[in-house]
Amino acid sequence: MSLPTSETKPDGYFSSSSNRGNLKLIPYHDATEGEKRGFIFALTNRVRCTTEHYTLLLISGAILLFALIFNSPLLLITAALIAPFLGPVVTPGLAATTPSWSRFGRALANLLITLAVFFAAGWLAGMIPSTNGHVTLPHIHLLRSTWLEWLVVALTSALTTWLFLRGHESFRLFSALLTYLVFFPVSLAGMLYQNNVEQAWLAALLLVLARLAIALIISLLLYWLNGITPVKWHGWLIAAITLVLAFTSIAAFSISKLILTEVPAKPVAIETPVSSATPIPTKTIAPATPTAPTATLILTSTATPTVTTTPTELPTPEVTPVNAWIIAPNGVIVRWQPDSKADVVTYMNQFTRIGLLGEQFVVGTAIWEKVLTSEGEIGWIMGRYLITATPLP
Repeated sequence: MSLPTSETKPDGYFSSSSNRGNLKLIPYHDATEGEKRGFIFALTNRVRCTTEHYTLLLISGAILLFALIFNSPLLLITAALIAPFLGPVVTPGLAATTPSWSRFGRALANLLITLAVFFAAGWLAGMIPSTNGHVTLPHIHLLRSTWLEWLVVALTSALTTWLFLRGHESFRLFSALLTYLVFFPVSLAGMLYQNNVEQAWLAALLLVLARLAIALIISLLLYWLNGITPVKWHGWLIAAITLVLAFTSIAAFSISKLILTEVPAKPVAIETPVSSATPIPTKTIAPATPTAPTATLILTSTATPTVTTTPTELPTPEVTPVNAWIIAPNGVIVRWQPDSKADVVTYMNQFTRIGLLGEQFVVGTAIWEKVLTSEGEIGWIMGRYLITATPLP
């Protein structure tokens, strides 16, 4: 007796007929117990993490490493396309349907392994300086947290699960996009951790866990909408544990308020009022050229930047400084006044921690931040060279 070698290919419904020439589509809840078991078995085979899965994962991680080192969008996309199908994201739904504690445990373990591989890629990239001798932080767009990113994560998770249940091969393309949005940001957390940027790497990691939680929740909902619900009490317990872990991750991200946001690309130009006590030389300050979003991360608030007169003295502030880090590959100059031609106070290297004193000054399209260095020196730095993940008040 020989067993068939062809793999069962699920399409979301079961094909049955009174004869081979007349196929009829039957919804999952109307199928027989044998058909249901066959369908779940076929789905399980498609998400099994084999040697090929881990080989593709390591290759993707290696390409991601070079994408971070050389700041290459092409290599970043290539790494996403080569990454294996994210079976661990859809496996908890199968574990609850079977139900199987071992499958659920393997799903969690594979999720941790995937996160560890991409985190290690960023950690290794953080050890390698760029050609100018400084460590850079590339692809910062992966850390954006606007409604658009969350919407894309939700839609991509839904399409990946929906197409997976129907056996369409196009689900692998959406899986690559899910890898790009959910798992690649953890590599930037690895880079920030390697360079001792304390709260920033934690902010990136919490963002990753929140996006992963959204994917898990939507995957479970799609299973249930297709009639594939948990079986027995321990199946419901597996589903409950998955939801608890997911909502805990989302709550941790929301409560922490650790965010990485971008400076507005075109801030409103505000004229500086002239103080009668302090005459200002009549000269024109050329508007600074706006930089790409990948180099303009800073903590922003909903309030309009306040306008202050040109300082003549810089007294020691009474407010508690907010931690920030320099994010300029070649370092940055701290100036005495918010003017690119003002006297130099000191020079700060990449990833050096400084304190924000809460004062901003707008010149053309450039936003200057008043800062306090670790040596107790006070000066001004352009906001585009700063990044912070300090909790908001």
